Amino acid sequence: MIEIINHPKIWLLAIFMGLQSFIYYGLIAWLPSILNHLKLSLLATGSLFALFQFIGIPISYIIPRISAGKNAFKWVLGGLFVGYVSGLSLLNLKSPTLPVITIAIIALGLTTAAIFSLALGLITTLSDSAREISVIGGVVQSLGYLLACISPTLLGKLNSSFGNWNLPITLLLSLSIITILVGWLFLRENTFTN
Repeated sequence: MIEIINHPKIWLLAIFMGLQSFIYYGLIAWLPSILNHLKLSLLATGSLFALFQFIGIPISYIIPRISAGKNAFKWVLGGLFVGYVSGLSLLNLKSPTLPVITIAIIALGLTTAAIFSLALGLITTLSDSAREISVIGGVVQSLGYLLACISPTLLGKLNSSFGNWNLPITLLLSLSIITILVGWLFLRENTFTN
Protein backbone atom coordinates (compact mmCIF):
# COMPACT_ATOMS: atom_id res chain seq x y z
CA MET A 1 0.00 0.00 0.00
CA ILE A 2 2.75 2.49 0.96
CA GLU A 3 4.67 1.54 -2.17
CA ILE A 4 1.63 2.24 -4.35
CA ILE A 5 0.96 5.63 -2.77
CA ASN A 6 4.59 6.73 -3.09
CA HIS A 7 4.74 6.01 -6.82
CA PRO A 8 5.38 9.24 -8.86
CA LYS A 9 3.02 8.20 -11.68
CA ILE A 10 0.15 7.99 -9.21
CA TRP A 11 0.84 11.55 -8.05
CA LEU A 12 0.95 12.76 -11.66
CA LEU A 13 -2.39 11.11 -12.31
CA ALA A 14 -3.82 12.61 -9.10
CA ILE A 15 -2.72 16.09 -10.22
CA PHE A 16 -4.18 15.44 -13.68
CA MET A 17 -7.46 14.33 -12.11
CA GLY A 18 -7.50 17.30 -9.74
CA LEU A 19 -6.80 19.93 -12.37
CA GLN A 20 -9.38 18.64 -14.83
CA SER A 21 -11.90 18.43 -11.98
CA PHE A 22 -11.02 21.97 -10.85
CA ILE A 23 -11.84 23.23 -14.34
CA TYR A 24 -15.05 21.21 -14.65
CA TYR A 25 -16.45 22.10 -11.23
CA GLY A 26 -15.61 25.75 -11.79
CA LEU A 27 -17.51 25.70 -15.07
CA ILE A 28 -20.47 23.80 -13.64
CA ALA A 29 -20.73 26.28 -10.76
CA TRP A 30 -20.31 29.50 -12.71
CA LEU A 31 -21.08 28.93 -16.41
CA PRO A 32 -24.66 30.26 -16.10
CA SER A 33 -23.31 33.44 -14.46
CA ILE A 34 -20.60 33.77 -17.12
CA LEU A 35 -23.22 33.42 -19.87
CA ASN A 36 -25.48 35.91 -18.09
CA HIS A 37 -22.53 38.33 -17.89
CA LEU A 38 -22.23 38.00 -21.68
CA LYS A 39 -25.78 39.44 -21.90
CA LEU A 40 -27.51 36.25 -23.01
CA SER A 41 -31.18 35.72 -22.31
CA LEU A 42 -32.29 33.24 -19.66
CA LEU A 43 -33.48 30.88 -22.39
CA ALA A 44 -30.14 31.02 -24.22
CA THR A 45 -28.21 30.60 -20.95
CA GLY A 46 -30.26 27.58 -19.90
CA SER A 47 -30.04 25.99 -23.35
CA LEU A 48 -26.27 26.46 -23.57
CA PHE A 49 -25.77 25.13 -20.04
CA ALA A 50 -27.79 22.03 -20.94
CA LEU A 51 -25.74 21.65 -24.13
CA PHE A 52 -22.52 21.87 -22.08
CA GLN A 53 -23.70 19.07 -19.79
CA PHE A 54 -25.15 16.68 -22.36
CA ILE A 55 -22.93 16.98 -25.43
CA GLY A 56 -20.10 15.11 -23.75
CA ILE A 57 -22.05 11.92 -23.03
CA PRO A 58 -21.13 10.10 -26.28
CA ILE A 59 -17.49 11.14 -26.21
CA SER A 60 -17.04 10.05 -22.60
CA TYR A 61 -17.90 6.55 -23.77
CA ILE A 62 -15.59 6.67 -26.80
CA ILE A 63 -12.42 8.25 -25.36
CA PRO A 64 -11.26 5.38 -23.12
CA ARG A 65 -11.63 2.99 -26.03
CA ILE A 66 -9.56 5.03 -28.48
CA SER A 67 -6.79 6.17 -26.12
CA ALA A 68 -5.35 2.79 -25.16
CA GLY A 69 -1.84 3.22 -26.59
CA LYS A 70 0.80 5.95 -26.38
CA ASN A 71 0.23 7.17 -29.92
CA ALA A 72 -3.53 7.43 -29.46
CA PHE A 73 -3.04 9.11 -26.09
CA LYS A 74 -0.85 11.78 -27.74
CA TRP A 75 -3.61 12.58 -30.23
CA VAL A 76 -6.26 12.66 -27.53
CA LEU A 77 -4.15 15.04 -25.41
CA GLY A 78 -3.67 17.27 -28.46
CA GLY A 79 -7.42 17.35 -29.04
CA LEU A 80 -8.07 18.14 -25.38
CA PHE A 81 -5.57 21.00 -25.56
CA VAL A 82 -7.36 22.46 -28.58
CA GLY A 83 -10.76 22.03 -26.91
CA TYR A 84 -9.75 23.73 -23.68
CA VAL A 85 -7.84 26.60 -25.27
CA SER A 86 -10.42 27.35 -27.97
CA GLY A 87 -13.41 27.06 -25.63
CA LEU A 88 -12.02 29.18 -22.81
CA SER A 89 -10.44 31.74 -25.16
CA LEU A 90 -13.71 32.23 -27.04
CA LEU A 91 -15.60 32.68 -23.76
CA ASN A 92 -13.06 35.30 -22.72
CA LEU A 93 -13.53 37.51 -25.80
CA LYS A 94 -14.78 41.01 -25.10
CA SER A 95 -18.16 40.68 -26.86
CA PRO A 96 -18.58 37.21 -28.38
CA THR A 97 -21.62 36.57 -30.54
CA LEU A 98 -24.09 33.76 -29.81
CA PRO A 99 -22.57 31.45 -32.49
CA VAL A 100 -19.08 32.01 -31.04
CA ILE A 101 -20.35 31.30 -27.50
CA THR A 102 -22.09 28.16 -28.79
CA ILE A 103 -18.84 26.91 -30.33
CA ALA A 104 -17.07 27.61 -27.01
CA ILE A 105 -19.71 25.65 -25.08
CA ILE A 106 -19.52 22.69 -27.47
CA ALA A 107 -15.71 22.65 -27.23
CA LEU A 108 -15.79 22.82 -23.43
CA GLY A 109 -18.57 20.26 -23.07
CA LEU A 110 -16.74 17.74 -25.24
CA THR A 111 -13.37 18.44 -23.63
CA THR A 112 -14.46 18.25 -19.99
CA ALA A 113 -16.37 15.00 -20.57
CA ALA A 114 -13.51 13.45 -22.55
CA ILE A 115 -10.77 14.35 -20.08
CA PHE A 116 -12.73 13.06 -17.08
CA SER A 117 -13.35 9.76 -18.82
CA LEU A 118 -9.68 9.61 -19.83
CA ALA A 119 -8.49 10.32 -16.27
CA LEU A 120 -10.59 7.48 -14.88
CA GLY A 121 -9.43 5.11 -17.61
CA LEU A 122 -5.77 5.89 -16.94
CA ILE A 123 -6.05 4.42 -13.45
CA THR A 124 -6.05 0.94 -14.98
CA THR A 125 -2.76 1.59 -16.80
CA LEU A 126 -1.02 1.73 -13.41
CA SER A 127 -2.57 -1.42 -12.02
CA ASP A 128 -1.84 -5.13 -12.22
CA SER A 129 -4.80 -6.33 -10.16
CA ALA A 130 -8.32 -5.36 -9.13
CA ARG A 131 -7.05 -4.58 -5.62
CA GLU A 132 -4.42 -2.16 -6.97
CA ILE A 133 -7.01 -0.51 -9.21
CA SER A 134 -9.23 0.16 -6.21
CA VAL A 135 -6.36 1.52 -4.10
CA ILE A 136 -4.93 3.69 -6.88
CA GLY A 137 -8.42 4.86 -7.87
CA GLY A 138 -9.16 5.83 -4.29
CA VAL A 139 -5.90 7.78 -3.93
CA VAL A 140 -6.16 9.51 -7.30
CA GLN A 141 -9.80 10.50 -6.92
CA SER A 142 -9.48 11.58 -3.28
CA LEU A 143 -6.52 13.84 -3.97
CA GLY A 144 -8.02 15.03 -7.22
CA TYR A 145 -11.36 16.03 -5.73
CA LEU A 146 -9.63 17.64 -2.76
CA LEU A 147 -7.96 20.01 -5.22
CA ALA A 148 -11.16 20.47 -7.21
CA CYS A 149 -13.34 21.42 -4.25
CA ILE A 150 -11.76 24.87 -3.96
CA SER A 151 -12.61 25.80 -7.56
CA PRO A 152 -16.13 27.27 -7.21
CA THR A 153 -15.20 29.35 -4.16
CA LEU A 154 -11.93 30.64 -5.62
CA LEU A 155 -13.46 31.55 -8.99
CA GLY A 156 -16.41 33.25 -7.29
CA LYS A 157 -14.07 35.23 -5.06
CA LEU A 158 -12.01 36.35 -8.06
CA ASN A 159 -15.18 37.46 -9.86
CA SER A 160 -16.37 39.39 -6.79
CA SER A 161 -12.99 41.05 -6.33
CA PHE A 162 -12.51 42.13 -9.95
CA GLY A 163 -16.12 42.57 -11.06
CA ASN A 164 -15.88 40.40 -14.18
CA TRP A 165 -15.11 36.88 -15.34
CA ASN A 166 -11.92 37.62 -17.29
CA LEU A 167 -9.48 36.67 -14.55
CA PRO A 168 -11.33 33.49 -13.50
CA ILE A 169 -11.53 32.33 -17.13
CA THR A 170 -7.85 33.19 -17.63
CA LEU A 171 -7.04 31.12 -14.53
CA LEU A 172 -9.01 28.18 -15.96
CA LEU A 173 -7.20 28.60 -19.28
CA SER A 174 -3.81 28.56 -17.54
CA LEU A 175 -4.76 25.50 -15.50
CA SER A 176 -6.01 23.73 -18.63
CA ILE A 177 -2.58 24.16 -20.22
CA ILE A 178 -0.92 22.84 -17.05
CA THR A 179 -3.35 19.90 -17.06
CA ILE A 180 -2.30 18.91 -20.57
CA LEU A 181 1.39 19.29 -19.62
CA VAL A 182 0.84 16.96 -16.65
CA GLY A 183 -0.84 14.55 -19.06
CA TRP A 184 2.27 14.66 -21.28
CA LEU A 185 4.49 13.96 -18.26
CA PHE A 186 2.28 11.03 -17.34
CA LEU A 187 2.49 9.77 -20.92
CA ARG A 188 6.27 9.98 -20.88
CA GLU A 189 6.46 7.98 -17.62
CA ASN A 190 3.87 5.34 -18.52
CA THR A 191 4.48 2.28 -20.70
CA PHE A 192 0.74 1.51 -21.29
CA THR A 193 1.40 -2.22 -21.14
CA ASN A 194 -1.90 -3.03 -19.34
